[in-house]
Amino acid sequence: MTFRMDTRTIIKSKIQNMELVTKYIYQNSLGTSKLCKPYITARKNLEQSQNQEEIMGIEGAATKHYFNIYGKALPEDFSFVVRSRRPAQDPANAILNLGYMMLLREIQTHLEAHHLDPYIGFLHSIQDGRPSLALDILEEFRQPFIDLFILKIIRHKQIGKDDFQVKDGGVVLTDDGFRKFFNLYEKKMGDTDGENPGLRQIINKQVYLLKKHILGEIIYQSLQLA
Repeated sequence: MTFRMDTRTIIKSKIQNMELVTKYIYQNSLGTSKLCKPYITARKNLEQSQNQEEIMGIEGAATKHYFNIYGKALPEDFSFVVRSRRPAQDPANAILNLGYMMLLREIQTHLEAHHLDPYIGFLHSIQDGRPSLALDILEEFRQPFIDLFILKIIRHKQIGKDDFQVKDGGVVLTDDGFRKFFNLYEKKMGDTDGENPGLRQIINKQVYLLKKHILGEIIYQSLQLA
């Protein structure tokens, strides 16, 4: 069975989530609207995009703007200007990278449990050994699951600069720091808030909805922050 996913659906949700995190950071103080204008422009451009290259270009520009805001909003010891991946050049990017990797593994596990091939994606191109479908779904979970989580644990000083070390040309968690981060992550993923499901249950639900979409039973709706 073949299916077509409008990849703009996921990127639109991601941009919406970035806008809502920006508003959360600044609590809608003076100047917040101006900071959010690039997201509004990105969503408008997304509606007019014609191909995958244009979609990813719009996403890339919006993400660069977002991390410029996010990095500056962190406490001074963790603030950053440039998003660095592998190797991470600062503590905040180190735990962002780790958080995304751990969440990617969660998503991949749920895809496989629902008998979906995590290596055949529709947004990220198919490459040997790359879980493209898991990476597709990761896009809608980055801000609500990882970015807000890391912002909060840094602000609450649950992770500190002493939990990091320089190794192999980059910044990584120490062994004790990793255990601390892992325990915080597990607590977050397993937490329930009143009647709301835990985060792992939310992932499972989204993957189930994706499967229903592939079977032609529903139109897939990406996860968005309330």
